[in-house]
Amino acid sequence: MECENVEFALCLSNEGYPASLETGKLYRVVPDKDAAAEGYLRIIDESGEDYVFTADRFYLIDLRQPVKQSPATQLQPALEFAFACECRLCPAKQGGN
Repeated sequence: MECENVEFALCLSNEGYPASLETGKLYRVVPDKDAAAEGYLRIIDESGEDYVFTADRFYLIDLRQPVKQSPATQLQPALEFAFACECRLCPAKQGGN
C-alpha cells in the first residue's frame, strides 16, 4: 500500500514516544515520498505537528477507498497484533489469576 493512498494509520506501538503517540489511536498520515522510501511515515502526532516515525509502528488504513469489508474485519490484523502485545502483560498469560 503506497503512502499517497493512505489517509490514516493505527498506532501499534508508542515505545520511545509516549508523549507523541498513543497505542491504538488513529493518526492522520501526511504524504511524504522521501520518508516512505526510507521506511518512515509522516504522522500528525499528539502535538498537532507532523513528524516522521518508523512505519512498522503503524497499521495503514485507506479510508478513501470504498469499504469492501466491515471496519472490524478491515482492522482485524492490527487488532490481533495489538491485543497480542497487550496480553503478554495480562496475569492470565503469566500464569496468574
